[in-house]
Amino acid sequence: MMAKLLQPSPARRPLSNTVRVWWALRSQKRRRKGAGVSVAPVITNGWVSWGDTQEGWADVYLEFTFDQGNLPAATFEVWRSAYWDGRSAVLLGTVPSTLRSYHDSLAADVESNFVYAVRYLNGSVVGPFSNWYEISLEFQ
Repeated sequence: MMAKLLQPSPARRPLSNTVRVWWALRSQKRRRKGAGVSVAPVITNGWVSWGDTQEGWADVYLEFTFDQGNLPAATFEVWRSAYWDGRSAVLLGTVPSTLRSYHDSLAADVESNFVYAVRYLNGSVVGPFSNWYEISLEFQ
């Protein structure tokens, strides 16, 4: 008589990205509803254009989304850093919360790398930062 070889149990499949995103959004919605904290904007697109404002200078354009829900109209702060993790970021300016884009004119006149972030601001209510979005300014 032969002994039956033990088979290891099948490995659990990792969660798909769709499930992870769904769970994160659901959890964020529950936290926001319970604590009154706003969600962060998400920078979805960005590009560089040389010479739009002035010859030899790069302009950066950003587009972002924001689920404003019942939050009142306010402003978005736009921040820029030369470091990938956002340290030493500087406030570039603000735009009305009705807009979902930003134009950083005359960003640089040399090849550079920047990261940008956006956050909601209404008086003393300051929302969390968006994702840090990297832009590479390269000569074309």
